[in-house]
Amino acid sequence: MDNNFVFDDNDSKKGILKWVLIISAIVLGLAGILSILIGSALIGKADACKTVSEQTSIDRCENPFQQVIFVVGNTANTPTPTLNEGNSKIISALYDIDKKGKTGLSYISVANPDDSPQSFNINKKGSEKISEAVVKQISSSVADVDGADYLEAIRNAAGHAKNKEDTLIYVIGSGLSDSGLLNFANDDLLKLDTDEVKKSVLSAIEDKDELDGITIFWEGIGDTVSPQKALTTQLKNKEKKIYEAVLKGIGLDAYNLIFSNPSSENNEVNSRVTTSVKTTPADASIAVIYSSDDSALAFNPSSDTFKNYNAAKDEIAKLTEQNRNATFAIQAFMSRGICNASKDDNLLRHRAEATKNLLMSVGHVSESNITIEDGEIGDANECPNGPGNYPVVETEAAKNRKVVINVLK
Repeated sequence: MDNNFVFDDNDSKKGILKWVLIISAIVLGLAGILSILIGSALIGKADACKTVSEQTSIDRCENPFQQVIFVVGNTANTPTPTLNEGNSKIISALYDIDKKGKTGLSYISVANPDDSPQSFNINKKGSEKISEAVVKQISSSVADVDGADYLEAIRNAAGHAKNKEDTLIYVIGSGLSDSGLLNFANDDLLKLDTDEVKKSVLSAIEDKDELDGITIFWEGIGDTVSPQKALTTQLKNKEKKIYEAVLKGIGLDAYNLIFSNPSSENNEVNSRVTTSVKTTPADASIAVIYSSDDSALAFNPSSDTFKNYNAAKDEIAKLTEQNRNATFAIQAFMSRGICNASKDDNLLRHRAEATKNLLMSVGHVSESNITIEDGEIGDANECPNGPGNYPVVETEAAKNRKVVINVLK
């Protein structure tokens, strides 16, 4: 009896195909989830970089810096260079940590401005851990000798840039040096003409392109602690103008210099520092107040034209003659007119600019020695009954219509 066995492999093929489809679906699903996670991480990183760019005015999301050299004011008389989580995010966003690791990160103390940049002691891996370690080490940095020279430290940092276009110099500190070409302690530079200071400094620097391509981000300029006298807003602005003029004079592009507010509200003396720097004179300025109703600098109502232009010219000529080589800060004030009205920023700014133009044209004051501060509504109580749709009290309103010129000799 013949036993004829017939094998039909259709069922087995279908089973194999079924398992292939299941496995493929699982693989594709895992790949999809992984791509979503990676995509989300990249989007999150991009959003973080965009936020930092808005905060710092530095857009390097597509082309991160390859090198960051910190210039640290870790001396006495200036706030402890304490950084926070925000600074860690700035470092992570602007510097290519994922590719460069810690190799492109270094720092120079303003107390040792001629030393080569020092490496950070970082053993941890990962972009977040590296940036956090940098912040921690800067916050505990201590000067080991007397003195401070910010300009020389910045120039030295630029000299160690492998590619200036890809180098960020991150300055932390007051900028108030007591030695070098910008000696604020002895020469009292804050009272001198900015253009004269620039001319003097540049005459001692041969290479006028030292900072070409470099980007500088500066936190805490003008911030001080005892025994250094606090600088007024006007003096801080003057210091900024001096650094702007000098740094641009040696090749820095204007848009590559960014001043930031301090990273924290820390105003305590660095107790770890035993060395010191000489304090910078910070004499208070005098304020000259002109009523915009009845003084020589009176303006026509709701206008930025002077009631008597010749009288305004004579007054400014007299003011500048009495205060030669001074720095001037102009601030305009106004009355509401109606007690529920807001201030007119355009009118205030135009009146301040009209006053500035007289200082320049009649008094021959350098534009770098004139600052315009934001205008305000005067502080006289012209609306005793609070906000409302009623006229101001004229006797008080007259006190609010004024132009104030702060003079620092």
